[in-house]
Amino acid sequence: MKKILQNLPIWLISLFIGIILPLIFHKKSFDPVLLPRLLGLSILVFILIITYFYFVWKQKINFQPTKKMLLLLIVMTGYILSSFISSFNAINFSEGIFETVKSSTIIMFFIFIVIAVNYNWKNINILIKSILILSLVIISIGIYQLSKVDFKEAIGHENYMAYYYTKALLVVKSTLALKNLFSSALFLSLPYLIFGVIFYKKYWRIISIILLVISLCFIIMLIARAVWISLAVSVVCGILLTLIYYIKKQDLWKIFIENKIKSFTISIITISIIGTIFYTFSYSELRFAMIFRDKVAELTDFQAYKQENIINAKRQTSTQTRLLAWYRSYKMFKENPIIGVGPGNWRVNLPKYGLHGYKKEIEYGKQNFQRAHNDFIWVLCETGIIGLFFYLLIFIIPLYFLLKNIFSSENKETRILSILLFSSLFGFMLLSSIDFPKERIIHNVLVFSGIAITISLKNENNKNIINIKKSRFLIFLIICFVISLISLKFNREKVKGGIHAAKIWALYIPNQRWDLVIREAKKINDKYYFINPNSTPIAYQTAIGKYSMNRLDDALKDFEIAYKHHPYHLTLLGNYATCYARLGNRDKAIQLYKEALDISPYFPDVLVNLAIVYYNQRKIEEAYDIIRKCGYDKKNKKYLQALEEILVKKIALIYYKNPNNKELQKRIIELLKNKPKLISIYKKSLDKNIPFENLIISNTNK
Repeated sequence: MKKILQNLPIWLISLFIGIILPLIFHKKSFDPVLLPRLLGLSILVFILIITYFYFVWKQKINFQPTKKMLLLLIVMTGYILSSFISSFNAINFSEGIFETVKSSTIIMFFIFIVIAVNYNWKNINILIKSILILSLVIISIGIYQLSKVDFKEAIGHENYMAYYYTKALLVVKSTLALKNLFSSALFLSLPYLIFGVIFYKKYWRIISIILLVISLCFIIMLIARAVWISLAVSVVCGILLTLIYYIKKQDLWKIFIENKIKSFTISIITISIIGTIFYTFSYSELRFAMIFRDKVAELTDFQAYKQENIINAKRQTSTQTRLLAWYRSYKMFKENPIIGVGPGNWRVNLPKYGLHGYKKEIEYGKQNFQRAHNDFIWVLCETGIIGLFFYLLIFIIPLYFLLKNIFSSENKETRILSILLFSSLFGFMLLSSIDFPKERIIHNVLVFSGIAITISLKNENNKNIINIKKSRFLIFLIICFVISLISLKFNREKVKGGIHAAKIWALYIPNQRWDLVIREAKKINDKYYFINPNSTPIAYQTAIGKYSMNRLDDALKDFEIAYKHHPYHLTLLGNYATCYARLGNRDKAIQLYKEALDISPYFPDVLVNLAIVYYNQRKIEEAYDIIRKCGYDKKNKKYLQALEEILVKKIALIYYKNPNNKELQKRIIELLKNKPKLISIYKKSLDKNIPFENLIISNTNK
């Protein structure tokens, strides 16, 4: 019992990682895992702080940091400070502080792992085994979900088979919210599984082997291309490091000669496996192999990655959409190169740089960006060059330490674990450049556990130890305690807000229960939660509710609040302008409509509404020029009605401009009586890209 109490922190951490973390799931929350898991992590950090306060008071703690830990701590502090400073440049300051507190919580978790491990191999093994248990839990859930998948639809489609296969597998996500996140979490657990296969005995080795095989099968099956690339690079990296180590030691040929049969057998088996896999996925007519080839072909079509080709693509892929977001993110960075737009504010600022060229769902405001799908671009845009510099160092410094361990440590376990962690961390950095693991709690726990182990490895040189006074450690704990309280408050309110926001989004808005939308929104603390994960302000949803209930003055107040939170939200701008128009303030409505068109120049709803406002102001030429940008949409009744009325006024202007052309005037009078004919001539002018009035006059002359 006494030993358990002495090692209480590492057992608490291991229990949280292995059992609690993967099972934290709140299905009523907007994102069922992100905020609930962050709250769980905050609670763990708070408990660890209290535990260490007790240990200091009882003088039972004997932790002495090393120079490399202090170096990493300085870098992490630099990143936190840069995030905090960037928050003052944010549209949403509160969101910036929340993201800063979130990063601080993860970093405190890392520090407490290092303190709990205390450079002890026994504690390192406890930590690794907790990750094996985490893998077991999420894989078990994944297997159950896979058993429920129906592949009949995918098999029945010869065209777009890869699309339907991927769609069928969307439910296989374990408790990671998305299948790609499930795949990347499995990838990050691989070094610990491989370590278990090599060094553990009996049932731990058997468990490690089984989990390793299933993890690799899932990674291949789930077709997360970012994970495929990261895994391939990690494998190559691990092999190269091993070869370089033995070449440097001049043992490679010696090992091969001394173990001829074993080396030859391993070589033949390896070549056979690689050859079989290559042949299967390159030439086989198996459906999975065909799907694999389709995905690889899409990935290697580099011409499709050019900005002009993305904009002109008939069917924009998800990869192209992300790349276009990166091109636009560069514009964001150029405007805010030093301190960025503030943590958590990338999604708010991106529409400012234009939505034209994206697929229609995005260009017309039906979908909003949530994340950059590139953590480094994300950090660069939100915290500027300074923030990115510190963020990169958080991973580059451990990579350097691991390299030193690989080529200087005489301990086999240390060396192999260092190779595995180096390969994994290098792969994680690549994964971060094409996905968003930074956002996710399990991914952060896996990565920072690895960095904590890195700091704890190879501590034979006592000169690296730094004696720290009890008073300084207490000051550190007090700072952590304050940050932890802030984190708990933020996360608690965020989780509560997410539950209410989910009801509004998924239940009340689709059923147009505007009274319930307004009532539910009142339960949300708007100091902490004011934008849902779909980048839509809560105030905008209540504004729509009040507008629909004809409470225009109240709606306008909510629109103003929503506009402050997200001034580049496309549908918000359009509806905000319409509210002003209905209240009679047409000039303000025109201003807001133009702001919307700066973001999406061909958004039909805004174009039609702006044309109507111009029409009501008797600015017929302006109204005509605007509605012409819509093209021709025979399914849009509001557009057709506005078009007809504008065309009537348009040809009336032609009538009065040509008082001496009796034949033309007669023709115009006939068209005023024959609206379908009028629309037909207009449509012809669009199809042939000829001015409408030219067709009216030329038809008359004939």
